[in-house]
Amino acid sequence: CLDNMIKRLLKEYGRGSVCLHGGEPLTLPIDELEYFFSAIRKLGCNPSIQTNGTLITDEHIKLFKKYNVHVGLSVDGSPEVYNLRGERKEIVEKVNENLLKMRRAGVSVGVLCVLHKGNATGESLEKLCNWVEWLNGLRIGGRFLIMKDFFGEADEYELTPYELAAAWERLYALLRRRGTERNWSPFRDFILSLQGRRREADSFPPPAPMA
Repeated sequence: CLDNMIKRLLKEYGRGSVCLHGGEPLTLPIDELEYFFSAIRKLGCNPSIQTNGTLITDEHIKLFKKYNVHVGLSVDGSPEVYNLRGERKEIVEKVNENLLKMRRAGVSVGVLCVLHKGNATGESLEKLCNWVEWLNGLRIGGRFLIMKDFFGEADEYELTPYELAAAWERLYALLRRRGTERNWSPFRDFILSLQGRRREADSFPPPAPMA
C-alpha cells in the first residue's frame, strides 16, 4: 500500500524525496519509522522528516544516519528568543541540543523558522541573528516563514510591513556577508526563480547542510 502511494506521488510530481510530517511524526514507534524509511529507500527515493525536535533520541539519530534521512526541524530561535509556540525554555534548549547532536553525527538537518514580533524585532532580532550565525557555523541552512494569523486570535504577533522589511534586510545582510544566502529561503527562492528554476525554489523540506 505504501509502495503504491509513493509510486503515485512520484508519477504525479516527479520528485525523488518523500517527507513524513505533521502532526508530529516522531510519535510513531521507532520500528514503524524504520519501515517507512526503508520502503522509501527501496523505491529509490530520499526520505526526510519534519519534526519539532522534542522527541528525538539517540536511537532516532542512529536511524536517520542509517537511512540518510534529511531532518527538518521546526524551531524559531535560541532559548533566549521569545517562543510563540509556547514551549518552555528548557524544551527549546533540548531541541537545539538535539540539532547539534545530529550535525555532530553527520545527519542532514534544515531549519524552519517562523518570524514574528517575538523573535524578529528589536533586541530579539539580534538574538535571532546570533542563532543564525551559530547555525551557519554548523553548516545548517533552512527556511524563514512569516507568521500569519488567519483566525484573528494572535494578530498582535504579526510583523508590520516595516518590521518585516527590517528583518529581511538584517537577515540577508548577515547571510550575504557569510556567503550563505543561497542556503536559506526565501532568499534562495528569489535567486532560483529569477534564474527560471522555480521548481527547485519550491522544494521541501528546508535545504540540506551547506557544502
